[in-house]
Amino acid sequence: ALALSVVAAQPAAAAVTFDGNYAITDLNSTGANGLQVSVSPNPGTLNFTMNDAPSILNNVQLFKIWTTEGSLNADDYNGSTITVNFNFTAPGAGAGQIGGVTQGESSFFGFFQNGVVTWQGDSVIDFGQYGKLNIHLDDAVFNEGSWWSLNDGKRYGDFITADFTLTPGPIGSAVPEPATWAMMITGFGLAGTAIRRRRSIAFAA
Repeated sequence: ALALSVVAAQPAAAAVTFDGNYAITDLNSTGANGLQVSVSPNPGTLNFTMNDAPSILNNVQLFKIWTTEGSLNADDYNGSTITVNFNFTAPGAGAGQIGGVTQGESSFFGFFQNGVVTWQGDSVIDFGQYGKLNIHLDDAVFNEGSWWSLNDGKRYGDFITADFTLTPGPIGSAVPEPATWAMMITGFGLAGTAIRRRRSIAFAA
């Protein structure tokens, strides 16, 4: 009982801090055979803290995306690739990437025009005892305009936001520390001593 109470008395594992960066590649920045797209910042930093797994952190703003084209050309409807690469240094080394597609969209015979980015799948990075971090990027619509044109310029772009979900690792996030193991062993030792003493008293009687 004493050993179990020692374990129960231990505080929960501390919150996990993630440090790293991201970089966007495969970006159609020239507008060749597709919509010309810009992003900022690139690269960018990552620094956030999550509570003990499982936990969720939504709507983390990463970077802005926009086009400087004034209207959609025929080739702008072609999908162009975009890739976000993630690299972490804490709580351990980890890397992953999410790919997507950027392209122009229009409605009402081109009267309304905009750019869109659609992300294809999530990225899951395994940090061992700290758990698995799932990264989801939210789709975005940018430079919405009318009268057969786009709203041109950076100020009409949209922010790409991320949702982070931390799930427990294979051995759980609350792994006993060495001090905890020492207290457990001490507790078991005291319990054993008490049992032996009780038996000695019984035999003496």
